Amino acid sequence: MEITSTLHAPNATFYYLVGIGCDTRVAANLSVRYSIEDLRNLSASKLMQLGLPESVISSLNKRRTPVPEKTLRQVLASNLELCCVCRKRGLGVVIHHIKKYSISKNHDISNLAALCTAHHSKAHANFELEQNLTPERIINYKKKWEKSCESIERWILESAARRIYEARWDWVNFRRVLQSTLEFPDFPTGLARERLTELGILNEHGHFVDENWQAPRDNGGYFVSGDKQIYLAAYITQLIELLARNRAVLDITPYLNEPKLLTELVTNGDFISVKLDFFYTPDKESEGNEESMMMARAQTRDVLVEFPYDPWFCLSSTSRSIHYHRDSPTKQVLFGMVRSIKKEQFRTHVLVSPIGTSPKFDPRDRLLGEFYPVTAADRRFHLKS
Repeated sequence: MEITSTLHAPNATFYYLVGIGCDTRVAANLSVRYSIEDLRNLSASKLMQLGLPESVISSLNKRRTPVPEKTLRQVLASNLELCCVCRKRGLGVVIHHIKKYSISKNHDISNLAALCTAHHSKAHANFELEQNLTPERIINYKKKWEKSCESIERWILESAARRIYEARWDWVNFRRVLQSTLEFPDFPTGLARERLTELGILNEHGHFVDENWQAPRDNGGYFVSGDKQIYLAAYITQLIELLARNRAVLDITPYLNEPKLLTELVTNGDFISVKLDFFYTPDKESEGNEESMMMARAQTRDVLVEFPYDPWFCLSSTSRSIHYHRDSPTKQVLFGMVRSIKKEQFRTHVLVSPIGTSPKFDPRDRLLGEFYPVTAADRRFHLKS
């Protein structure tokens, strides 16, 4: 059976939703599945189930004019897509009009602030005066955070060479990554590619020449072990993240307690990410052989997620040891393609063809943490994505 995805990359739907007050996390997930007209054809109760607040639903149905896309890109980039008040990662942000738009009719950048949903609610609430998140206080937070963001961006670009020594992924489905990126016109550049090209491991286009560089399958070993490990792990990491940037990735973590909604949103062939506590156990046919295929499984009350796992394709000795701790789970973010999703007797079962696992991969966190852009070109990508 051919597996195809109906997801599409963040587009006008994303910017329209954010432009009428939707938080970026909800907008990112909905925009890979629905068009604006699709959303308008859904009931208010379904839209609320999908995460849209009443104010956004009203604006959607009234066809309210959104904040211009170019302005949204600038505000999101200038704040690293983080709340200017709490600056916490992993939260969606709402583009807030500091002076009410109904009065000011002002979409200028100077009148817009990035706030998480909690602080956006506080900005509209009436507390005691000393607790109010007043326009003056928001302006102060905005100025301080955007100034800090300029320094952070400089550090990100200037420290790119040093970050080659950081392991951002624990494990990779190497051949799947190669197959998925083969047709890309441009491959990652930088120190890792330069060094691997000098060693004859990569050709001039950034493709692997063959697999003769892989370490032997010794017990407890891993395929990039040896004196080239730093460069191989760095380049493969860049390939995974290149793939993530060029695919629509649906983060299903928020829907794990809503299996019916999950099955409506996800279809075979979709690229997803999910953060769960995974147990690694030998496959039933491996007869206990440590070097054989394993299965990784994680479950909530309503959902079971699993994927095949070959421990030899770890990217470091530390990650290689993870699967030996079978009595305790390992919290990981899985990035991969859905092979099947179906309702079983007790849980919804999601079988994934994996791309890789990471401690902190986040498809919406492109400037901080485990998903760094390392060149000026990457920075330009963030501004346009």
